[in-house]
Amino acid sequence: MNTNIIKEANITNKPFTKIQIDYFSNRINRLTDEKKQVLESEYESSIQKESNENYNKFIDTLGIKTLVDDFKQAQSGYDKTYNTLDEIEDKQRLEMKALKDRQADEYNKFKKDHQINIDVLESSKNLLTESLNKWDKIRKWNIYRFDLDSVADLESDLRNACYKETKNAFYKSTAGNELKKIDDVETNILDHIYSNNLDKNILDVIATNLNSIGIKTQLQLTK
Repeated sequence: MNTNIIKEANITNKPFTKIQIDYFSNRINRLTDEKKQVLESEYESSIQKESNENYNKFIDTLGIKTLVDDFKQAQSGYDKTYNTLDEIEDKQRLEMKALKDRQADEYNKFKKDHQINIDVLESSKNLLTESLNKWDKIRKWNIYRFDLDSVADLESDLRNACYKETKNAFYKSTAGNELKKIDDVETNILDHIYSNNLDKNILDVIATNLNSIGIKTQLQLTK
C-alpha cells in the first residue's frame, strides 16, 4: 500500500461521506465483478464440457431413456408420413385424371398411417411430458414447460436442465469456492465501509482484502 496516498488523503476518524461511500461501493463492485467475470468465463468451457459428458448419465438417472427413444421413434414415423403426404399431394396435382382413383387409395392409406403415428406421437409426448414435469419439480430446474414439438427442442431443454445441475454441482466444488471467496471479500469490505467505524487503516483493509483474491490496486479517499 502506498503510504503517501494514505497521508495525503488526510484521513480522520470521521465516517465516510455519502460521496465517499458511493465511490468506494461502486469501485469495489466494479473490481469484484470484473474478477468474477474473468473466472466465470474460464469456468464456462469446463462446465459445458462436463455437462455434455454428463448428458447420457443424466438421462439414465432420470429413467427416461426409453421414453425419449420412443419419442424419437414416434417423431421419426410422424415426419416420414408427413413428408410422404406432401409428396403424394404434389404427385396428385401432376398425374392424369385416369390415375385419380389409385392416387386417392394411396393417399388415404398414408393418411391412415399418418393418423396412427399422430396418435402414437401424442401418447408418447404425454407420457414423457408427465415424467419430465415430475422431475422438474423434484430437481427444481424451473423450466416452464418442455418443448416436445421436435426431438431437437426436447434435447435442447434436457441439455439445459443437465447444464443447470452440472453448474450447481460445479460451483459447490473446490473451483467454485474461488467465486464464493470473491463474494465474501466484497461483503467484508462493504461491511467496513458502511459500518461508519473507520480509522486510518481502512485503505489497508480494503487493499488487503482485494489482494487476497488477486486484485491489486491503489486506493485513495475522495473529498
